[in-house]
Amino acid sequence: MSRGVAGNIFNLVIGAVFGAVVGLVLGVALEDPVNRFWHRLKDDTYQLDDQDIEIVASSTLASQDGCRYAICNYSPDNLTDSRLKSAWASDGSVSERPELQILLLQDSITIDRLEIWPGWQDGDGCRMRRNARPREIEFLDEESNRISNPAVLKDAASGTREDDVTVVPVGWSSRVLRIRINDTYPGQDCNGRTADPDVLISEIEVYARY
Repeated sequence: MSRGVAGNIFNLVIGAVFGAVVGLVLGVALEDPVNRFWHRLKDDTYQLDDQDIEIVASSTLASQDGCRYAICNYSPDNLTDSRLKSAWASDGSVSERPELQILLLQDSITIDRLEIWPGWQDGDGCRMRRNARPREIEFLDEESNRISNPAVLKDAASGTREDDVTVVPVGWSSRVLRIRINDTYPGQDCNGRTADPDVLISEIEVYARY
């Protein structure tokens, strides 16, 4: 085989592979989330991201003035940024029963489960213990009707890696899911700093079935 023929065959193969990759990427980008192959898990659920959901809070602790770091911003956007070093914080204690509302931006899907990382899981053990962590939560519909029995979350301040995340079954088909925090693991004084009553959650992952 001549060098020129071999070169042409090589170019054709490279062109075909490149075209297939471009076509796949465009196809995935333009299709519904059900066709986003990187979301699909072995149990036929799909992890939703910030293109699919919006989370709002009944209250949010104000950001620290003059602070440039993510740990000084307590927005509910931190719940879906895939970073445990950032967290949402309520503005007040559990006595005010803070709530989070998950709004689905797609129709006709069922929330299968939530995976919740309670507390401030940025690697600072004292910061984790000082702040309150959700202990009992319940799920509500848009009209504040309870749709499940209360669920108890594991305490991430226990020092056991298995307690960093709690998987909570949901099985709810609607565009709105509200999470009410009924009880907490209270914060404790640590390293000379007073315990903080605000409730913190580092991350929430939402898994759905289409």
